Amino acid sequence: MNHIACFRPPEPTEIECVSCENLTRRRFLIGVGGVIGATVLSGCGVPGAPTPTATVAATRQVRHAFGETEIPAVPQRVVSLDAGTLAYLLELGIVPIASGTYEPGFFGEGRDFHPLLDSYGVEDKVEPFLRGQPDLERLTALDPDLIIGTEQFVEESGGYNILSGIAPTVAYPRPSESTFRDEFRAVAELLGKTDQAAALLAELDRGIAALAERVSLPFSTASVVRPFDDGNFDLFTKSSTPGGFIATALGLTLVPDIDPRTSDRGQGRVALSAERVGDLQGELLIILARPKESAYDAAGVKVLQDNPLYPLLPAVQAGRVAFADNIVLFGGTGTQSILTELKRLADTVQQMT
Repeated sequence: MNHIACFRPPEPTEIECVSCENLTRRRFLIGVGGVIGATVLSGCGVPGAPTPTATVAATRQVRHAFGETEIPAVPQRVVSLDAGTLAYLLELGIVPIASGTYEPGFFGEGRDFHPLLDSYGVEDKVEPFLRGQPDLERLTALDPDLIIGTEQFVEESGGYNILSGIAPTVAYPRPSESTFRDEFRAVAELLGKTDQAAALLAELDRGIAALAERVSLPFSTASVVRPFDDGNFDLFTKSSTPGGFIATALGLTLVPDIDPRTSDRGQGRVALSAERVGDLQGELLIILARPKESAYDAAGVKVLQDNPLYPLLPAVQAGRVAFADNIVLFGGTGTQSILTELKRLADTVQQMT
């Protein structure tokens, strides 16, 4: 989670600002604040006095997109500025006190965050606010000891100078070609948890390799798309995070083979218009959407299916159309759920053969 800040944001982007007070359905249970101090024992010059114990650093200096910042060594009250950063924090063992997210209903009726994050207790413990538009007074009242997010959302949330006046603030860049792995590693490095992130990514790779070994399909090509309610759609290439996962796990070639650098969408995606639906000549069509949970996704899927070119597609005529959770495959709910979703998708596709 686009992880959840990595996919095309809901349209329009000019969403009316809703304060955190209005968005929140609960009050955050205030935890223990402050940083962990260290006790230094002194011998006071007395012969035979015990050797002073090593000082445990209460803070650490980190370099990030806006320079260098001193942050708590073990932050206790973290604010995440977007849903994608939230997922990375949770997987690294940090439950924020508040996080930016999408507008109400994006994850389903009455939900602020993706349901797969329920195991972390986010609906009860993490106070939501509209990403890019936090209520700065409320944010100050929460008394965070660290604010973290992408460079983009730091700028959209008031700017680095304002946020760093509330709490130490760090940001990581999100280049147009960045992937889930790049961003996960960047967050882990800021928090001093690179070994933990590396272990989680290695475990994911082993799981995908094992899945690929057991998947055998009688066809070799697939088209992976995310449709929108204006009739246009994103085509996902193998260099995209979802496309790469799908191609590797299912052993498929993604078509059409369009260089993603010809599009300004970034992250391995190509923006195509409704007239290009006929280009989706894969023997399998994978639609990255959650139409049963999200009205926004349902609208995009309906427009795609109503396109006169849609019933002529080879995959549609063969009855090989599958849905996958775009948020999960963008890494918006963590590494374990990526593997779970790929296994579910593989089982679904194998039943179509």
